[in-house]
Amino acid sequence: AATGQAARAARIAVLIAEQPANPYLWELKGQVLFEAGRAAESEAPYRKSVELAPTEPLLRVSLGQTLLALPKDAGVADAVTNLNRAVDYEPDNPFTWHLLAEAYDRNNQPGLARLATAEQSFSLGQLAQARRFALNARDLLEQGTPSYRRAVDIITTSEDNFQARKRRRS
Repeated sequence: AATGQAARAARIAVLIAEQPANPYLWELKGQVLFEAGRAAESEAPYRKSVELAPTEPLLRVSLGQTLLALPKDAGVADAVTNLNRAVDYEPDNPFTWHLLAEAYDRNNQPGLARLATAEQSFSLGQLAQARRFALNARDLLEQGTPSYRRAVDIITTSEDNFQARKRRRS
């Protein structure tokens, strides 16, 4: 297995030497390292991929996941930043919301963690679960903030959807 990984790493290094501005080759290098259990080593290639293509959400998600895998929560705050940027570009990715919930939870921001879980459930169409997490988030967030208003939006939308289904059954 180690020989196969070394051969893959060598092939990727050749490709990167030929195309150093290709963010997806840097992402591939990071992925190979991450999947080999070498999260700390995968951080630099993932950062390079984000530097080369800062508006590509997949690259920011991969970097965020790597940062969350670093020891002692060293990368949690940076993970929050990158995952929020990914959400800006692609708001309906449940995996991004899952990682963001983990990051907020580890960053001692329980209201935002519950809101991210509500967003994850909402993006999966699990409206009852989204509503439960949004209610919890609303109780933990400061009233009037954008996050608080988003929690209320999820609660309202989920409730409206529930009432509409109830009327159709009647």
